Amino acid sequence: MSYGQPSDPQGPPQHGPYPQQQAQGPYPHQQAQGPYPHQQPGYYGSPGGGPTPEVRKGPLPAIGSLILGALACVVPLLPTYGAALASLEGLRPCLWFPFAIPGFVLAIIGLRGRRSGQLLAVFGAMFSVLALIGGLIMVVNWYILD
Repeated sequence: MSYGQPSDPQGPPQHGPYPQQQAQGPYPHQQAQGPYPHQQPGYYGSPGGGPTPEVRKGPLPAIGSLILGALACVVPLLPTYGAALASLEGLRPCLWFPFAIPGFVLAIIGLRGRRSGQLLAVFGAMFSVLALIGGLIMVVNWYILD
């Protein structure tokens, strides 16, 4: 007797990568809906499947922390040419902080949770910490030791 005849209750054998799941589905009370595992109930993206995976958030805080940290390291060291920058001579030691503190805060935000660009946030935090240390050295040298 060949398979597939009306007197054969089980029908033809199931072939594929997961025959035991194709015969009855991933759970005993469910029936298989397709020949591949991703088409079966209980898999992500299938009808009646499990919860959707957590979505990664964007890298904008990490990019912002990298830019602000780099600016905090560079802006106070720019040469003073012209009358506009020469008037900042007394404020030069304090120019580190308006860039470094928000850069460090954005780096912390960029490192929390599942975000892309966490390596950028690490570099932004390093630049911000270097800028804070440089700013503290300049403030101590300019205002306290002079």
